[in-house]
Amino acid sequence: MRYFPSILVLVALLLPQITLGSPDSAGARDVEFFESKIRPILVQNCYECHSEEANEQKGGLLLDRRSGWMEGGDTDKAVIPGNPGESLMILAVRHADEDMKMPPKSMLQEAEILLLEEWILRGAPGPKDDMGETAFSQLGDQDVIFEKAREHWAFQPVDAVDPPNGAGTEIDRFVRAQLNEQGLTPSPPADDRTLIRRLTYDLTGLPPTPEAVTKFTAAADDREKALETVIDALLDSPAFGEHFGRLWLDVA
Repeated sequence: MRYFPSILVLVALLLPQITLGSPDSAGARDVEFFESKIRPILVQNCYECHSEEANEQKGGLLLDRRSGWMEGGDTDKAVIPGNPGESLMILAVRHADEDMKMPPKSMLQEAEILLLEEWILRGAPGPKDDMGETAFSQLGDQDVIFEKAREHWAFQPVDAVDPPNGAGTEIDRFVRAQLNEQGLTPSPPADDRTLIRRLTYDLTGLPPTPEAVTKFTAAADDREKALETVIDALLDSPAFGEHFGRLWLDVA
């Protein structure tokens, strides 16, 4: 135990060196610099004309992603990492060229320009969530869709698929086929008390009342009709909306 303070001192001396020497931490600091210092400047002065969200790509230039300023617009690359003096962005914000003044109405403050120059000297790091390539299509005059979004399963046409052979509903047959592929045995059918408990928890987040359990189990002779009645009642209850509204609020 008497050596414990010495060990703490040694760790304290070595830890800063380890942290500062880490490429990952250096990259994280550059991203933080972009998010805290550079993005606010771009949002305030550039995104109105050069961002996907605003549906504007004037001069073919997007500034809401690293690939945008690296590829540049109709003229050339907007940024040359490590070389602010040759970067078109700096020439534009300093109003060095009469035909390429940005923002066009008023020049940025000197402190903002210096931040942009420092950012380029750092290598022009991008945002935390780079939106990727700049290729996108304009449909009509207003809709903008990434080309990659076209490949997402949600945008693919629905194909008719025949369920596997077997007993039960079509969904049951799909599930059973997958279980068989994995070498798994299906669970036995739930009894009435277990079933109504699962249904009520899934749809409302609450346990069923004793009265609801008694009513459901008493209708075992027509289970399908009892199931429809219970599910309809749960979907119509305020608890259903409250439960799923809370889940969406958690996501938001």
